[in-house]
Amino acid sequence: MSAQTDGSAQIGDSAQTGDSAQTGDPALTGQSVVRLHELVFRPEGAGWIVGRAATGEFVELPDEAKTVLDVLIAGGTIGAAKSAADARHGTDLDVLEFTEALVELGFVAGVDDRTVREQDQRPPSLPFLRPGHVRFVFTRPVAAVVAVFVVFGLVIGVRHDALPTYRAFFALPEPGLNDLIGLALVAAAVAMHEFWHLAAARAAGVNAWLGWSTRLVFLVAQTTVPGLWGADRRIRLRVFFAGLVSDAVVVSACLLTAAYTGGNGLVHRLAELLCLSVLFSIFAQCYVFMRTDLYLVVQELTRCKNLYADALEHLRWLGRRWRERTRGGTAAGPDPVDALPVPERRSVRVYSAFMALGTAAALAVFGCYQLPIVISTIVRAVVEIDHATRADAPARVLDGVVALSVVAGMQAFTIRTLLRRRVSRR
Repeated sequence: MSAQTDGSAQIGDSAQTGDSAQTGDPALTGQSVVRLHELVFRPEGAGWIVGRAATGEFVELPDEAKTVLDVLIAGGTIGAAKSAADARHGTDLDVLEFTEALVELGFVAGVDDRTVREQDQRPPSLPFLRPGHVRFVFTRPVAAVVAVFVVFGLVIGVRHDALPTYRAFFALPEPGLNDLIGLALVAAAVAMHEFWHLAAARAAGVNAWLGWSTRLVFLVAQTTVPGLWGADRRIRLRVFFAGLVSDAVVVSACLLTAAYTGGNGLVHRLAELLCLSVLFSIFAQCYVFMRTDLYLVVQELTRCKNLYADALEHLRWLGRRWRERTRGGTAAGPDPVDALPVPERRSVRVYSAFMALGTAAALAVFGCYQLPIVISTIVRAVVEIDHATRADAPARVLDGVVALSVVAGMQAFTIRTLLRRRVSRR
């Protein structure tokens, strides 16, 4: 299957069902009293990360803006907020324009006696799950138990020669049934991976949303956690690593099962199939050029705000510059990386090179290896159904139909997700 099971935690998407812009924007004056929604503040470098956890809308603001917000939260007027900021920072701020931007971001609940209307918010996934239900899982004693279990499973797996080979993908002689059961096992592992992303966020009181998306041409499950912008680094890293830890636990459990069942029984073969599938999923997390969990870790450690988007803009600029030079022109414009904070520039440039090479390699592997396999599998399933029908072998016909349904169904779902993403970007 071409669908990759490298579910990831995302922190940049909004939780709103529509545009973040408000309807019925009120008129603002220097005497207006602005009522703000509950906002989250986190110091970041020389400024602040500010946002609404309920909507997942976060922005980076300078100290002057923080001063304005403090006055507004305290009940002061726009004029009072301007006076306070100008006096404290020695500037001449356009606080009216800034407040209008706050309305557009969805940070303003009302102005004077008027309520600002806003789009309905999409409820978080698994709303019944409370922080208290899962917070104990992320304590040091539980982490120690999990670490011991993972190491124990790996050691036993190696000692009993239980590490799966490529043959583990063919657990059953019937291709259709093998694909169907393999898909069910992988889906369960992916669901667990994403659940623990969500649980790690929920334990910290941060909402999350489960869903599907694509990376390049690959289908992925993902957990969107925009409220992480307001959490501290320890919480963010915990959420990013939660899925990988879940995968490691599954691999360890599969190795233990394979080691102690032995022989060639069904349980042994299914344990090997699941183990190999999840190992490939863990390996896929290293594709940091596709915004996997490890990409978010890299972005966090390099302290970049939007490493992928900034690198993509840099590559587009390089493409424009090359095109202009081949035409004898020089109108490529300035490198967008130069507008970033100095500590981020080197990281973005290095990552952009890695992104270009990795994306080219991934697309080449997909076009030369994975796509032909998918097409040949579909063709073989159709031929098998035809031959089985002529031979009056209903079991083989059913197996061929199952194989065709699994492979073609996954590709259809991938294409549908790609098209929906493209439409949503317009």
